[in-house]
Amino acid sequence: MESKPEQKKDAVYNHLLKRVLAGHAGERFPSEPELSKQLGVSRVTLRSALQRLAAQGLISRSHYYGTRIASTQKHSRRILVVHDAAAGDAITEYIFMILNTFEHHLRESGYSVENTTYTFLQSMEKISKNFCGVLLFGAALNGWEPFVKTLRASHLPVVYIREDHNCKVTSIFSSVGADMRRAWWSGYEYLFSLGCNRIGTICSEDARNKQRLGYTCKELENALKKAGSMESAKLIKPIAHKDFTSGLTRLVRDEHPDALYFYSGYLAAQSYAILKECSLKIPKDIAVLAFGSGSSLLTPSMSAVDLGYRHWGIAAAELLLHLINSQEQQPIHLTLPYTINNKESTLCYKLKQ
Repeated sequence: MESKPEQKKDAVYNHLLKRVLAGHAGERFPSEPELSKQLGVSRVTLRSALQRLAAQGLISRSHYYGTRIASTQKHSRRILVVHDAAAGDAITEYIFMILNTFEHHLRESGYSVENTTYTFLQSMEKISKNFCGVLLFGAALNGWEPFVKTLRASHLPVVYIREDHNCKVTSIFSSVGADMRRAWWSGYEYLFSLGCNRIGTICSEDARNKQRLGYTCKELENALKKAGSMESAKLIKPIAHKDFTSGLTRLVRDEHPDALYFYSGYLAAQSYAILKECSLKIPKDIAVLAFGSGSSLLTPSMSAVDLGYRHWGIAAAELLLHLINSQEQQPIHLTLPYTINNKESTLCYKLKQ
């Protein structure tokens, strides 16, 4: 006599539970199709049992790395996220996009996530006792090298978000990021293809530009000259956040660029009101392109070199789960793709071609 659905789910769960208890940390299960065939049950029934085991902290489920026996008990299934973000910070806006998908993905796998900043870190011993993995932002950029050294000594699995171009932390920890230098230059190539030849570049100070984009202002100027865009080479403007309104106003009124390329989506969004005050219409009078992420909520919608930050969150979660459950020792580095997200803020120029 065939079991009722709930009885069948319990039977599969008990079978897999015995398998987990008899196995070892990091041991990988067969794929769902293969396992359901072995057990003679549907994938719906199998998933129900796997979800119960994941919720109990006995297995880890990952799209990239499959299902593995967990190496941690439920009480220590906590992930620590360390960052230096402040609300409204143009440099660290990306953190919130990444964290959204990172936290969601880990909670679905039975983990909890706690956020903190470097300021509140005091005891490495407490971190080692209470957390089984760490997601790290910005440590190489903000004078927290001693913390990085101590974290390395703890032997906790760590994934570093590689938003900067060249980062020494990646020689120590696994990382997720993009080829920032190539991605940044692709924005110019896109604007060139639309016929823009007086591109105003809104960037940061040299140290930050070099870290994030791979260029100092002088190096960027030389690269634009080499590409034949002499006018754009003259319009590279590092503008401090506090001087953003006045600096951008002077640039558009004095230099008359046909496009603006912002190293931050946050600043690009702020430019809309400033350009309106200058009686400039986007994109009729001037094109706007952001680096990192754009927005469909603005009018006109904002074009961007889209780094896909939400995908970074998923990839970071998958990688951290893999490190926790496989006890991988060598750093793993994931370089994710970027895209040109063509929206209305550059549409006028595209139509001219």
